[in-house]
Amino acid sequence: MFPFLEFCRNTQKSLSEFSKDYSKLPDDPTTQISLRLFFIMDFLQRFLPSNMDIAAGEIVDFTGRKSSKQDIVLYRSNYPVFRSPDYQNTYLL
Repeated sequence: MFPFLEFCRNTQKSLSEFSKDYSKLPDDPTTQISLRLFFIMDFLQRFLPSNMDIAAGEIVDFTGRKSSKQDIVLYRSNYPVFRSPDYQNTYLL
């Protein structure tokens, strides 16, 4: 079988399972956002080179200005990240 076709079938199966489980969750925005971000990040990670990573959080520039919360931040995996227990990590620009 073609690798891309297998990938598409696996992705469709994952999306279907995720959709069923997602609708059963309590109406808690934090949990739903966390699960949505996890799925997006897990899916996109497959397409990134091995030296790239994906996460969510805010970005700080060299003057100390912070961005708003970003759902998707791409960064080099060997770059410093200031982690927090929730999805609010901080990344240097």
